Amino acid sequence: MPATLVAYGRCIALVTMVAAVTLMLLPPASSRAGVVVRIYVDQTALGGDNDGTSWADAYRDLTTALATATNPAEVWVAAGTYTPGANRTDSFQMETGVALYGGFSGVETSLAQRNIAANPTILSGAIADGTVTNNAYHVVDASTVGATAVLDGFTITGGYADGVGNGHWLGGGIRMSSGSPVIRNTTIRGNVATHGGGVYVDDGSPLFDNVTFIGNTADRGGGLYTETGAPWYRTRHSLRMKETWGAASLVGSEALRSSSLRYSVGTPRRTGAGWRSTGNYGSMRVPSFAGATYVGAWS
Repeated sequence: MPATLVAYGRCIALVTMVAAVTLMLLPPASSRAGVVVRIYVDQTALGGDNDGTSWADAYRDLTTALATATNPAEVWVAAGTYTPGANRTDSFQMETGVALYGGFSGVETSLAQRNIAANPTILSGAIADGTVTNNAYHVVDASTVGATAVLDGFTITGGYADGVGNGHWLGGGIRMSSGSPVIRNTTIRGNVATHGGGVYVDDGSPLFDNVTFIGNTADRGGGLYTETGAPWYRTRHSLRMKETWGAASLVGSEALRSSSLRYSVGTPRRTGAGWRSTGNYGSMRVPSFAGATYVGAWS
């Protein structure tokens, strides 16, 4: 065989070997920049690999799925009730660049196919023996995340923030400190805290889009308690509860802005059936409501 052909063959073999080694050294798809990885979660998934790569191989535990999610990623969660762990300090941790979507039956191939009402996807703080005082302090923690952190299509319930340290008295449903996530198409129901039974916001600008607060309890701000933040509310936002210091309590907040905010509340135990705003912290502005409706609010 001519020497030139032998040399050419060796060159091709070398290139093939280098290419194979390069592929072996590449990071997994979930960590490659710019690739939006879809991760599947279904607590009823049986018989598959349970590695989150498809509905058939879905993770059965949402916490495990979140631990593998890297920016950017979508986590699709099928109907069911999911808890954040075994300890009261455990929460579902939101991350910048990671979007969580609920409301799936477990066969969908696009977001448009999900039915949130027919497939309730519940994030619950009821981690222990059914005794509410043993529930997780915060069901979801959205602290320090940016606007690409998304929670869409869930019911958040059962948080019980009655602790005395590390902020464990703030935000039974969602606690966010310096967080600006998007919360959309979500119901926040039956959570308890000292401040912010449903949600506590400190120094953040979250967007609440089509979010309903029902039956949350707190000494201050049963549905929402915000300090030095500027939350936005868009579409139909409803606060329905009977709370102390108002359904929403705003302390030193820049603004509470809404395009359609609806209150349906009972008589408060102290002041502010609809909402209560207090404090004067530098840049504080009067809360602003556009198209707001108050139903059955007394003060």
